[in-house]
Amino acid sequence: MDVFLREINYQIFKRYVYYCLPKSKIKNNQFGTILIHNQLHCQIFFTNQFVIELSIEKNNKPFYYLHFEFIDFSNAIQLFHDFMEYLIPHDPIKVLICCSSALTSSYLVEELKKYIQKNHENINITASSFHHIHEKGKDSDLILLAPQVGYLAKKYARSFNIQVIPTNIYATYNYSKIVEMIKNAIKR
Repeated sequence: MDVFLREINYQIFKRYVYYCLPKSKIKNNQFGTILIHNQLHCQIFFTNQFVIELSIEKNNKPFYYLHFEFIDFSNAIQLFHDFMEYLIPHDPIKVLICCSSALTSSYLVEELKKYIQKNHENINITASSFHHIHEKGKDSDLILLAPQVGYLAKKYARSFNIQVIPTNIYATYNYSKIVEMIKNAIKR
């Protein structure tokens, strides 16, 4: 992209960003645009050298930071939309984890809740035995079955969004992989 077109596209991108932000919560200062939204302190900074910084503080701690050089318009739009995902409140993903008696899944869920909270994931997770899958699963976005009851997945596949947690993930309490499974199953 030649310098002239780059400057024009950069200015168009800046206007697009300002157009997308809630006007009542914007403040401009010498450092850039400040936005206080949903208890988040956000900053967007455009430099004269075509560099854009996007940052979010949550509870006075850095939560999100990205800086990039404006080279490709569509890439900049995508990066901005990824940033905006953190500003738009979403209902939490509702997940039910089922095992045979809810004993191991209850322990897993309690520890998983700590991981979810620590990593600021928007997931609400509960445990149950598979005997209560119809009553508790009806409000869930996703049902994850423990491997020991994985054989039930085919039975409930028509009624629910259901997956089996692989044994190596479930038995080792690999919380990051479980969260990854949830995110891959529920694309928002």
